[in-house]
Amino acid sequence: LIVWTVIDPLQRKTVAVDQDAFLRDIETYCACTSKHMTIFHASLYVINLGSLIVASIQAQKTLKISTELQESRYIFLAITLILLVSFIAIPMVVIAEGKVAASYFVMAGFV
Repeated sequence: LIVWTVIDPLQRKTVAVDQDAFLRDIETYCACTSKHMTIFHASLYVINLGSLIVASIQAQKTLKISTELQESRYIFLAITLILLVSFIAIPMVVIAEGKVAASYFVMAGFV
């Protein structure tokens, strides 16, 4: 994130959603954007997905440890739940991209 902030900082962009008969903005929203946002988003998604995969592999390898020290089952279940929610929420975010209220609802539910 520091590299993203130094190389291509986010800038505020105001978008007009609706105008009246006199071309005055009735409804607007603001969003933070940068020129290379998709590249940085993709790299963050790859890093996070790689971390989840490594953690799930490590959790599966430790399933053979005695039950007194075994939390790996619960860690594996949590990782699986995160992956399932991600596979459902990410397409919903892409579908609701142009609609501010729908996008906010999906992102709030995802978090």
